[in-house]
Amino acid sequence: MSISRPSSVTNRFRAVFASLVTLTSFVSLLGSPNPASATDAPNFDYSPIASANSSTCAIRTGALIYCVGQNDYGQLGIGSKSSTSEPTLVSGLPQALAVSLGKTSACAISSTFKVWCWGDNASGQLGTSQQIATSLVAIDTGLSEASNISVGDNFACAIRSTQVWCWGDNTYSQLGHTGNTPAQVLLPAGALQVSSGSNFACAILVNSSVYCWGANESGQLGRGSNSAIGSASAALLQNAQSISAGKNSVCAVLTDASVSCWGSNSNGQLGNGTVADSSTPAPVTSISGAAQVSVGSMFACTRLVNASVNCWGKNDHGQLGIVSTNDSSIRVPSKIKSSAFLAAGTTHLCSLNSSGDIDCVGSNDLGQWGSISSSTVPLKANVSDALSISAGSDETCAIYGPNRSLGCFGSFTANLDQVSGVLQVDVGDESACYVRINHSVWCFGSNNGGELGDGTTTDRTDPVQVAGLANITQVAVGFRHACAVSADGLAYCWGSNTKGQLGTADTKDYRTPQAVVGLVNVAGISAGHWHTCAWLSDGSDYCFGDNSKSQVGSNALKAITAMSLSDYGTCALKSDKTVICWGLNSDQQSPANPGVANALSIYSAATQNCALLQGGTITCWGKPSLNVGSLSSLNQLALGNGFICGLSNSSVSCLGSNSAGQLGSSFGFKPVAANTTPTLVGDLKVGTTLAVSNVDSIPGSTMSYEWFRSAQIVAGVTGSQYPLTTADFNRTMAVRAHRNLWGLINIDYPSTASVKILTGDLPSDLQIQTTGTAVVDGTLLLAMPSLPDGASVIYRWTQLGKTGTRTAATNTFKPSDLGGVFTITATVSSAGYNSRDFSLQLPPVSAATQVNTTAVTISGKYKVGSTLIARSLGWATGSKLSFQWLRNKAVIKGAIKQSYKLVAADTNTKLSCRVSVTKLGYDLATATSAQTVKIVK
Repeated sequence: MSISRPSSVTNRFRAVFASLVTLTSFVSLLGSPNPASATDAPNFDYSPIASANSSTCAIRTGALIYCVGQNDYGQLGIGSKSSTSEPTLVSGLPQALAVSLGKTSACAISSTFKVWCWGDNASGQLGTSQQIATSLVAIDTGLSEASNISVGDNFACAIRSTQVWCWGDNTYSQLGHTGNTPAQVLLPAGALQVSSGSNFACAILVNSSVYCWGANESGQLGRGSNSAIGSASAALLQNAQSISAGKNSVCAVLTDASVSCWGSNSNGQLGNGTVADSSTPAPVTSISGAAQVSVGSMFACTRLVNASVNCWGKNDHGQLGIVSTNDSSIRVPSKIKSSAFLAAGTTHLCSLNSSGDIDCVGSNDLGQWGSISSSTVPLKANVSDALSISAGSDETCAIYGPNRSLGCFGSFTANLDQVSGVLQVDVGDESACYVRINHSVWCFGSNNGGELGDGTTTDRTDPVQVAGLANITQVAVGFRHACAVSADGLAYCWGSNTKGQLGTADTKDYRTPQAVVGLVNVAGISAGHWHTCAWLSDGSDYCFGDNSKSQVGSNALKAITAMSLSDYGTCALKSDKTVICWGLNSDQQSPANPGVANALSIYSAATQNCALLQGGTITCWGKPSLNVGSLSSLNQLALGNGFICGLSNSSVSCLGSNSAGQLGSSFGFKPVAANTTPTLVGDLKVGTTLAVSNVDSIPGSTMSYEWFRSAQIVAGVTGSQYPLTTADFNRTMAVRAHRNLWGLINIDYPSTASVKILTGDLPSDLQIQTTGTAVVDGTLLLAMPSLPDGASVIYRWTQLGKTGTRTAATNTFKPSDLGGVFTITATVSSAGYNSRDFSLQLPPVSAATQVNTTAVTISGKYKVGSTLIARSLGWATGSKLSFQWLRNKAVIKGAIKQSYKLVAADTNTKLSCRVSVTKLGYDLATATSAQTVKIVK
């Protein structure tokens, strides 16, 4: 739920989101006027919104910057000097990560860490070498590797590679160097953050010390005096983690999460309970848990770690976000809620809330909230799961969510974060009351007439219980009085009674509930400006109070089921679904017969009445004339002073006047990111990969994903791609995307539509792998790697020209296979996949080679007449051996037996024997013995 209000600007000076600061640094740029572009920026200081004078800029959808408000110097960058209340795109600027606004110009850091500027350049504050007086569109300054940017009145500073560089007006030495072109400020160490004030600047160094330079008329340099302008001569803090400089004052968040401020204190902007200037840092009273501080012209605000906001200082335009416009020298809780980043201007404060929307308080005279003053088309309000709505003069409240919480937007300043269990709410002029599930009544807001019923006339930002009421079923709030109906049919009223509108038979004000005299059997009640009407269980009416315009009537009606009161008029809904009206008819708001049929309920405000008809359509009469035809399919209406809201299927849309943000929209700024529903792309088959599409890439954001299998989170998968496995077969898959933007806000996208996963196709490039060779007596082992878990394989061996198959993962080739050609077919089956055949044809089966390491031997006497015998052992079973005897290695014809009888021709020769071995399926093998010694006679 977003609760918002107006505001206005001067100089924009914000503090770093402290938790983003790390102590890594860029490559040194000393002496390098044009450093190379960075590809990554450690220690980057994201700044998604900025305010200054009466202008506001914000990074929105697509990481583009939109600006709104005062534009007399072209500081909005929209191509003209025309001010606008409609957020307009900065022209010529690429995607951005940070933006800063000054008095006459603005600068941004692009997603490539380059500095772009626009607006007035009379003092060189655009930082470009171009000789131009003004640029109405963004221009590239040529400065790169920037991690932090801050623009002052007519100058700017940036951190580049941990060095502070400044440019522009240097009248007060606010650049920290001579000249007005971009140059480095000499500091004793690298810097983490720089913040520019009106005519001075301060920086936090890597050792958490703070140095300031420039103008010092109010002691804003923090050096113990308000002496003349000076350079950064001494550290004034040693424990700072973020800093923000304003007009003539500075505040810093310290490492213990407290806040200290120094400089001008004319309106209590130092927050220490005094209005005395301080030239040294002084702690802000009662601040702890600070995460960021932002200093405006003469006020300051801090965002706490719990996302609440406290402010102090000048409050003439309500820039502190409190009920009154009184200044405060001590911190006070602001109405800004759920803040993720603050940006203070001259007289307005804007906040990026945790939903990515922008809330503002303070002055809105030049449209610096970015809100349109009115809308003729319905704008969706920042509330979801709405159950009931009610509107007052310029406020809207809604009951929403499973806990029946209460949230309001418009002129209210109320602390409603802890309110839940609300049965019914009614909004009056500047106050509202609600009935809780325990049937007690609680009120908040203005209490001038005692209309909060707590016995006082003290305004309340926290709801207070109305005294002395029990068993209440309905409450109604008018201008400065309220009434309630109890379960036993009695009516009670309290508050202002100058016209007898409390029904107490006198005109005395009552600050606590009083029973309406003589009224019983009450079915319901409605409170108007100065009069009140009740309808009874028998269908009769009873009105009392101011009757100057005959708005009380005769109290003689029948068959009444509901009543609704405008300022000086009354309308009643009858049981036949028709409507009758009486009272002031200056704008045709109270014709006796408005001509309404089939009405389900009626609503009134100021000089207008509306009826919700069967079918969810609306008809209205009186003024102003609103385009109510654009609201349809409604369950309930809320009619305010010049605006209307409709509830349809838990969603609230409003149109008409938006003077106080009562329409509840995001003030005209585009969303921070496109609210798209991610989609799944892929073949939806096991074995393929699903991917998320339709989610834009935004610089400065990180994405994570939750994958769901049949509505259950799949553990351990957080990327944008998901490989489908057999576990996903016949199940449904969906994904939900989460974006963290700038380290500040989280955006949850709707879950994708569920898709059913079908049987997959096994990859076509799977192959049968073999171990071994196709050789006789050789064994070939088959395998199919890279199969899905649980897959099974059946192999079939088929020999060309022969019938029959073999079915095993291994095969030993037989001699009869010699020369045969085999084809292997592998049929792969796996749950979630279609079965598939893969084939492999082997080369012809080759013959084996016999290997024998046993030598051929010869035995016998080496004398003529003796017989020699050759022996060859170790050959495989089935081998056939043949012999050939050799004389001096020459073949002896006919000597082909295993034995050989020596003859005379062998005398003085040497003999050997060659053995030839054959076996089916094997190559021929031979082995020859060693030669004998010489044969003797």
